[in-house]
This record gives sequence, C-alpha cells and structure tokens, in this order.
Amino acid sequence: MQRVEAVSGKGCAVKPSARYSTLQDLDAGRHTEIDMFSGALIRMGRELGIPTPYNEFAYHMIKALEEKNDGRFDYSGPDQKMTWAR
Repeated sequence: MQRVEAVSGKGCAVKPSARYSTLQDLDAGRHTEIDMFSGALIRMGRELGIPTPYNEFAYHMIKALEEKNDGRFDYSGPDQKMTWAR
C-alpha cells in the first residue's frame, strides 16, 4: 500500500506526445505486429477456453486500419475479397 501512495498523484510516466509503435506503423502505412502479439493471445485464449473480448476488439480494429491503409475499403465491385472490416 505504501508503494501505491508513493507514486499516486505523480501522473503518468508516458509523455502526452508519445506515439506507440503500433500508431507509428499505422500513420506510416505499414502493417503492425498485431498478429504476432494479439493474434497469439487470442489463439491461446481459445485453446484454454479463456475469452479475450477486449483484445479481440482491439485486434479487429487495428486489422481494419491496416486494410484501410492498403486501400481495401472499396466495396463497389462484385468480386471484393472479405476483409476484417466487413
């Protein structure tokens, strides 16, 4: 308890201007490491019968942003491939 009191009120150690690597990748139009990290966590959760709803939500949102960067949001044609955003 004393440790919590010692740091409470000091705020976050991360600067407001900090940009996480996932956001940097998306801004630069690169694919992220979401499959390696969140994808693995989702697979392990399924194997162990542990739901990971928040992680799955974040995973699908980031995959949709990657697809947006890839220009895969044109749904006008009849031969469109299935995407994470659909």
